[in-house]
Amino acid sequence: MVKSTHTMKLESFLNIIQKKFHIDIHYLLKNGTIISSSHAFGTLCGFLVSVLLANYIDSTTYGQYKYILAVAGIISAFSLTGAASAVLQSVSKGFDGSLEYEKKLSALWGTPAIIISLFFGGYYIYNDNYVLGLGVILMSTFVYLQNIFILHTSFLNGKKDFKNLAKNQVLSSITVVSSIACIIFFDATSVFWILLAYNGSMTLYQYLAQKRTLRFYNPDKNSVDVSEQALSRHLSVGNIISVIAEYIDKILIFQFLGPYQLAIYAFSVGIPDQIRSINKLINSMVIPRLSTKNDAQLAHSIKTHTRTYVIVTLVITILFWIIAKPLYSLLFPQYVEASWYASIYILILPIIAAGILHGNALQIQKKIKSLYSIRIFDSGLKIFFFVILIPHYGVLGAILSILLSKGATIILQMILFSRSEKDNSK
Repeated sequence: MVKSTHTMKLESFLNIIQKKFHIDIHYLLKNGTIISSSHAFGTLCGFLVSVLLANYIDSTTYGQYKYILAVAGIISAFSLTGAASAVLQSVSKGFDGSLEYEKKLSALWGTPAIIISLFFGGYYIYNDNYVLGLGVILMSTFVYLQNIFILHTSFLNGKKDFKNLAKNQVLSSITVVSSIACIIFFDATSVFWILLAYNGSMTLYQYLAQKRTLRFYNPDKNSVDVSEQALSRHLSVGNIISVIAEYIDKILIFQFLGPYQLAIYAFSVGIPDQIRSINKLINSMVIPRLSTKNDAQLAHSIKTHTRTYVIVTLVITILFWIIAKPLYSLLFPQYVEASWYASIYILILPIIAAGILHGNALQIQKKIKSLYSIRIFDSGLKIFFFVILIPHYGVLGAILSILLSKGATIILQMILFSRSEKDNSK
């Protein structure tokens, strides 16, 4: 009887929470624990890697490594960056063949990026900078392969297979941490070893994980949604300027301020970005559910869930302000000054939370013009601020550029979603 009473009280409490915040508690309890646990583990591993790199890799080497990632990242802008989103949406609707379809497209679209990396890397090699030249070619190759192999995670997400999705994140995190620990143990801390340990091990793991997913599901290659076939190409073209904007700040800081300041910047945004990856958790849990809703249900879900996300991210932001300086002093003694920049950059969390679901809804509704407008506006404004503020204010200028452009973009997303909502109600 006592157990029954407690059970009834618990169910009553959960029902109150569900009605108050409009959250499907049973769905979250069933799948949210698995995904959130793996996400927390992945964040912890990412944090551990940051600690290892901060304490055992000199700042110049780390700055060069981040610069190579940035150059390879910009080159990857011309690959099929929208494939993951297309696989997720198609598979969630039962079209499992989209995985193989998008893999083939990714392999085809990524070829020009490899060619560009050979020219770009060759330029550095011609000027006797073998570290940057060979590093760009190697990293671009890893990016090309990862873009193909990683699509299986979108497939698992679309199938709502959160158990295997979580398993993938845990094992991939362990792989990276182990690889980084090995090169530090053997004192092999050059840029090339970091690339092989971090990005090379991740590429190999995702290849093996993809094979495991294909064996388990054996998806029907002919089950492809015709209406979704052009989505990845549309998203990829729209992503070009977005990807450039994502990496151009590192290149500008490296060119204007040098590798040490780039290392400071990397650690300024590193921990907040690890926390910010909660957006991936939200996407994993929410998009498969939202994709099946009609327009009226979708609009209602966006409004009710946004409030919850904003409240949660504000709490996280305040907690980070309290612990930032002592945390950096303890774990990143070479980069203590980064704590101040990080305390500003953490404001990105509530800013994004205010409009992340509005953007997801526009993607689900296939509002291609709106998606293009958002990407071009956000990326163009960010690049504009980078070019203006970084030469004058350095790391602070880069952080302010991101906050200003993202805030303006969130407002635009909300406006465009509101217009879409009105059009659908007519």
